[in-house]
Amino acid sequence: MDLLLTKKPEVGSHSINDFIARLKNSNLQFDSEDLRPLGIENNDQLEKAVDRARFACSLAGLDLSWHFREYYIGTVEEVIRAWKMSQLAFVLAFLKADPLRKETATLQTEIAESLQEHMLLRT
Repeated sequence: MDLLLTKKPEVGSHSINDFIARLKNSNLQFDSEDLRPLGIENNDQLEKAVDRARFACSLAGLDLSWHFREYYIGTVEEVIRAWKMSQLAFVLAFLKADPLRKETATLQTEIAESLQEHMLLRT
């Protein structure tokens, strides 16, 4: 006769921590790699844009774990650091990127104009 022992799931902080981690992950629906088609193709430029966005969020008092989660993409030649991001973090990273291509500069300007219109509507 085989005896199968199972551990009853703990109720308490462990399950609450799991719930919070899943909630945070559900907020991270954007990917830093999706900035590449918007004109931020160079790995160094992408890293700088995300670092600037993380710095801005940190200075604003936001909990970075709700907006950024690091992961890695491996190829034969290199390992690249990438990020899962919230919508806020994704937009901030794009706005913090160097406008080295016309497409990037144009979209950054369109976002600023949209923000300006929104601000004018509020006054």
